[in-house]
Amino acid sequence: MTASPLRRALVHQTIAALAAMALSIPAPAVAGASVLISPIDPTIAADQQSSALWLENRGDAPVSLQVRVLGWSQAQGEDSYEPQARVVPSPPILTLEPGKRQLIRLIAADPARAQGESAYRVLVDELPPPPDKEGDSGSVRFRMRYSIPLFVYGGAASPKQAPDGSHLACSLGDEDGTARAEIRNTGDYHARIVGLSIESGGETVPIGAGLVGYALVGGGFAASLPASASAPARLVMSVDGRTEPIVAQCR
Repeated sequence: MTASPLRRALVHQTIAALAAMALSIPAPAVAGASVLISPIDPTIAADQQSSALWLENRGDAPVSLQVRVLGWSQAQGEDSYEPQARVVPSPPILTLEPGKRQLIRLIAADPARAQGESAYRVLVDELPPPPDKEGDSGSVRFRMRYSIPLFVYGGAASPKQAPDGSHLACSLGDEDGTARAEIRNTGDYHARIVGLSIESGGETVPIGAGLVGYALVGGGFAASLPASASAPARLVMSVDGRTEPIVAQCR
């Protein structure tokens, strides 16, 4: 059976992306330290001043880490990050021995906390080792960066509030010749999209599985589409915290 143009376009797009990723990997390479972060979805509720974050070194060598918290916003389907002092990590720099774990406190330092939900990104960067411990100069050492979301609540807002799908909308557009759908969130809470498919021309094609993206309050994200996708179309989104998928009409 011959694949439809919509499905063929999506397959070709995926193969091209995988090929580009493969070409970008240098060799030889030495993998960075294995750091386990828990939880991966920390929150600070309105009645809390901090949240606990645990870092554990699963590797066989000491690792030095820097922890930062950046403000996170979205505009025109793109993520934006900025330095801020409303939420601070303690300690911000640490060294973990193999098999050891360390508690990091994410502290809401602003006494006049904003109402509603605020979004941040916690970055954990592996710091370079001392010059005498760089190892074989003929190899490449990847220094790892870990990034997890952090949501802080003020006033009557609660991290237990389920996202309301009625506040998610989408529109179809084009950027540099690539068709894309922009998902927008006009609600009061973020939406974590864990599955996405498009219905166009009487056919349903998966766009992404697993974590596709976050639609922050007042923001959203863009998803690349097959070139043959056209309006009117429908996006079917699986949202974390909801049992039923959300369907949004794209114009």
